[in-house]
Amino acid sequence: MDYTKGTWAVEKWGHNTVIVTDADQTDSEICVISKHGLPFEANAHLIAAAPAMYEALKGIRKDVDKPKPLVFDELESETLIKVYKAISAAEGK
Repeated sequence: MDYTKGTWAVEKWGHNTVIVTDADQTDSEICVISKHGLPFEANAHLIAAAPAMYEALKGIRKDVDKPKPLVFDELESETLIKVYKAISAAEGK
């Protein structure tokens, strides 16, 4: 799948607008979200966390698809770290 790889960030843009950008590049708007009565900052954090969540889920799928039955303790620690980081990013932490 082709999408903007890397870390996405949330930046305030005035009082009622936030933008999601590629944190590694300048002038790289991915989307602009305006308030309009919605929890726009929470939505922006969720969108910004999408690449990390996608990569973490692919890691879990890879672990689950191993030929032997998977036990939770066998999930790769690196995969679990990615999952926790992605969830924190989605929550704006």
